[in-house]
Amino acid sequence: ARADGRRVSLSELDGSPRLLFFLATYDQASQFALVPVSQFLEHNPQAQVLGVLLQPDAQTFIPLFAHSLSVPFELFAEPDNQVLHGSTPLGKLAGVPAFVAIDARGFIRDLRYGVVSEAGLSAMLAAAR
Repeated sequence: ARADGRRVSLSELDGSPRLLFFLATYDQASQFALVPVSQFLEHNPQAQVLGVLLQPDAQTFIPLFAHSLSVPFELFAEPDNQVLHGSTPLGKLAGVPAFVAIDARGFIRDLRYGVVSEAGLSAMLAAAR
């Protein structure tokens, strides 16, 4: 769900390659991972990164988190906890932060955990093209 509560699915988006960034506001590694993501987007303004908060009451935290840390991409909540329960094509994620590269047809092309460097993010997006 978007910050305003409207639900959205990947199939509704424009069909270009993108990176999904799964994170939690209370997780220091997730916060630290924002640095290379911000640098990546500075150097690749056409790239699409979507942030997904995986935590209780995620919807509540989106505006505050985005504002306080100057998040340079759109944040979403995952209200049904499907990712946390492993009931999506991603399966059950091992932890956060996690990055998933999705190609234009919606196929997963790369999955990485932890803080990923700017070069690593570029490689992930290239794998999705």
